Amino acid sequence: MPSIKLSDSDLVFHCAADDTILRAGLRAGVPLPYECNVGCCGTCKIELVSGSVEALWG
Repeated sequence: MPSIKLSDSDLVFHCAADDTILRAGLRAGVPLPYECNVGCCGTCKIELVSGSVEALWG
């Protein structure tokens, strides 16, 4: 399971392949910003600093 580390903190959480980073982070108690909860409004947009993304939409 991929792990996500926030670059501005020591927080690390895991995200299953069939989940979103937003939902996994919120379940882990990470206060990520969001409004629509589906990726349309852009409030939860993040920057990938390292690693790779295999699919944006499943």
